[in-house]
Amino acid sequence: MRPPDGRRARRLKRTLFALLLLGTLGGVLLLLQVLGHLYPRVTAVQEQVSALNLARRPEPVPALRWQPGPADGQLDGISREDIRQAYLLAHAELTYAQRSGDLSGLPGVFTGPALTWAHGQERGLRLDWNHRAALSTATLSGPAPADGDHVTLRDVSWTATARPGDAAWTDIVVARRTVDVTLRRTDGRWRVEQLRPVGQTSPVPTPPPTLTPGVGTWRSLTLPKTWADWTPQTWDTWLAHVRRRKLGPLWVPLSWPPTRAELQALDLGAARAAHAGVAMVPAFTTPLTLETVSLRAQVIALLPPGTLALDPGPVDPADPGSVAAVGALRLAAPGVPLVATLRGASADLTVARRVGLSGVMTADPAVAARFPDALLAVPGRGRLPPLPWKRRPQDAALTAAGTRGGWQAPLTNVLGPDGQPTARGTRLIREPAAP
Repeated sequence: MRPPDGRRARRLKRTLFALLLLGTLGGVLLLLQVLGHLYPRVTAVQEQVSALNLARRPEPVPALRWQPGPADGQLDGISREDIRQAYLLAHAELTYAQRSGDLSGLPGVFTGPALTWAHGQERGLRLDWNHRAALSTATLSGPAPADGDHVTLRDVSWTATARPGDAAWTDIVVARRTVDVTLRRTDGRWRVEQLRPVGQTSPVPTPPPTLTPGVGTWRSLTLPKTWADWTPQTWDTWLAHVRRRKLGPLWVPLSWPPTRAELQALDLGAARAAHAGVAMVPAFTTPLTLETVSLRAQVIALLPPGTLALDPGPVDPADPGSVAAVGALRLAAPGVPLVATLRGASADLTVARRVGLSGVMTADPAVAARFPDALLAVPGRGRLPPLPWKRRPQDAALTAAGTRGGWQAPLTNVLGPDGQPTARGTRLIREPAAP
């Protein structure tokens, strides 16, 4: 027989194990219950943060530009700027409210009938860009703004609206809208009081312009990240090297969102490049989505004359929002060709033109070999020598690019500071330098 003390010890161990197991199960159930309460709150916060980022208006390019109007002489510059900011803030708050469902900020920027209208809008996406407004009337009580003062303006702008679907935006509408707006000063600030629609059209983009010669013949050079700090002398030096080697266009990467200083530097570079006879292609590096189209549309509408093309960022032909964004850019600047990478697809120019692009890029030499109309992006040279299994694809890309033409490579990987080709540049450049 087992001693009594041994049986008691065995029962005690079983009891402790059972209690430990029950405690663990209870802890798991409690954790699941807590997570069940926290998840909706975390999701709501994430939606609010996403909506806030969407509604923010970095203004490297002014979202509203004043046009001549009947009441121009009745407002000074400070009051005009106050009204501009109040009107744009109302649009930003409406974008945030519709995206997040948080309506608490609407009374701060809307009043009267406009506030009632804003509260009645459905959840979804609402974007606006390229406002062109003219002051129609101004009723002021004195030289300084006071409560009760009100102004009316006629605004023509682009808008995009969409409803959330299971995996993508649905019911996307890109429209040109004309509206008469009344802003009234209450509690020391201007608020939108009335929005009276005058007209709205949803134009269809024209077929994308044809690039002649096509991107399959380009020998494009991507500028380094420091290009925005270049002086006029630096621009002229590099442009002379590029022109002598019969290279181009220059690919100019833009940050997201682009800064005002960066766009000013782009104007400087475009002027120097035009004088040197070298084409330029400003390029966004982040994917083109419907949420990012408004600022890109403002940038493309103000590109310097003579811009060869714009890279709007990788385009997903399977995403209705990305395709609609291409259409919006085409409407904002019909004469500017778009060249981009197709995400999740081949480099078929037929697909690209159906989406609205004039040219297509790829980083895959095998894909470029199948589609000679595509621009092959040659990978940049890293600081360290590539590993053997990475060297082979890079060598294949260099060989394919040097043989077929139609390539894009970093400027400093192709030319040295003295303008002479590097070892990599020698493999890519097959034509002699100009005298």
